[in-house]
Amino acid sequence: MRQAALALGASPEAIDAAEDSGLVRVIDGAVTLRHPLVRSAVYGAATSSQRRAAHRALAEALVDTGDVDRRAWHRAAAVEAPDESVVADLDHVAERAAQRGGLEAASAAWERAAELTVAAGPRATRLVAAAGAAWAGAQPRRPAPWQRPPERPPTASWCAPTSIGSAPGSSGTSGRGRWDTGSCCRPLVTSPERTSPGPR
Repeated sequence: MRQAALALGASPEAIDAAEDSGLVRVIDGAVTLRHPLVRSAVYGAATSSQRRAAHRALAEALVDTGDVDRRAWHRAAAVEAPDESVVADLDHVAERAAQRGGLEAASAAWERAAELTVAAGPRATRLVAAAGAAWAGAQPRRPAPWQRPPERPPTASWCAPTSIGSAPGSSGTSGRGRWDTGSCCRPLVTSPERTSPGPR
């Protein structure tokens, strides 16, 4: 965090002053804020551009640290427009999470990857993968991108076997067994409530 703060223009003296005041604590190299509400207040007071800059700096600080998942999430939070390299990193995050049984994390990663995907086909397969992970993780009602309709409503072809078979991480297996991706994405094409445009 110190490296990221310096990259954003903070002086070493300002960082030391924050630690001396008790606002932040540094223990064994780990930096924490005094209270979660402080973190929420600081983050909430920042502008969107400031938040993206902070995430970008943190992602850069995590290069070569081995914490590839955290770096991928910071990169995803730093971009405004679709970025294929960020999407690829999120796909890897989701695959690793699914392999170790972290289905909620896998679903969230594929969901964010879908948000950053422009092409309809790849976007759809990532939505299906996110739905499959949410379903297998006992979160079938988890808020997801298909509740925020794309420009063109989903069609049955999104759930075709060929599409599902090519979905990132959609092999149908996880640390908790096997799921039926076709069943979990069926609400995408059968529920008018979820596919009709307009505010919710």
